Amino acid sequence: MKRLYSFAGMLFLGSLLGLTDEPMQKKERAVSFLEDGSYERDERLINSVPMLESERHIVVVICSYNNEKYYEWNLDSVFVQEYKNYHVLYVNDCSRDNTGSFVMDYIEEQGMQDKAIVYHNEERRKALANLYYAIHTCKPTVIVVILDGDDRFSNATVLQRINQAYVDKNVWLTYGQFREHPSGVLGFCKPYPKRVIERCCFRYHPDTPSHLRTFYAGLFHKIRKEDLMFQGDFFSVTYDLAVMFPMVEMARLHHQFIPDILVDYNGENPINDHKGLGKQLQRKFDLIIRARTCYVDIESPF
Repeated sequence: MKRLYSFAGMLFLGSLLGLTDEPMQKKERAVSFLEDGSYERDERLINSVPMLESERHIVVVICSYNNEKYYEWNLDSVFVQEYKNYHVLYVNDCSRDNTGSFVMDYIEEQGMQDKAIVYHNEERRKALANLYYAIHTCKPTVIVVILDGDDRFSNATVLQRINQAYVDKNVWLTYGQFREHPSGVLGFCKPYPKRVIERCCFRYHPDTPSHLRTFYAGLFHKIRKEDLMFQGDFFSVTYDLAVMFPMVEMARLHHQFIPDILVDYNGENPINDHKGLGKQLQRKFDLIIRARTCYVDIESPF
């Protein structure tokens, strides 16, 4: 299939031809895209094993924009995990600061090149488009963990806790509790009432499944692309509702609330979606998503 190469990839090609001064050791910056704009699946994901010494394969998906101030805080919390069978899919969404180069250098400094797969967008796509294309490079049996680029895992055993939840084969999706940083205020997450689960009316209930969000990639793959879009584009904000409502509806009895604090949510970032004009757009999209047709529960996420 035809491939389109990013600017970083062209720099590397130029270095081979002697057309640029880009050093050869930066060749890991080269990233290719398929002609439909999706990401090419990395060999590390293709060759991954679903189970390694009782550890399920987990892929931490990080979408990031202008996070040069937070990238180290974010990635350190992943790299210190007491867990072996995982990879990181890091999407640098055309950041206008030094996020892309800082992240690449930091991964190399930490010796985590085998764990981290980085995509550099040439134009900004926003979080939901990045998630859609990144998760579609994962095998259906992969457990996906979503971590925003300015947040961090709360401790070094988060992936162990997620793996523990999926020991139960009836669990296809989890959501949990977070703590706001720097205030330390506990988040708003709580389990759905029994009546909501029985009637599968999740999107009509005020509570929402929030950080930390995890699920089988195969469950995500079953979401219709058009349900993630509004007027021809992916929802620019409120991606969590757009993806979690369809998945928890399909999973229904097969989801689990984890009360443990697993994420430190960065409340100080000035470009958070809920600040400024983004709050109004969030409310608009919230209503649109909740008004859409519910999904029916399914027999298997694969």
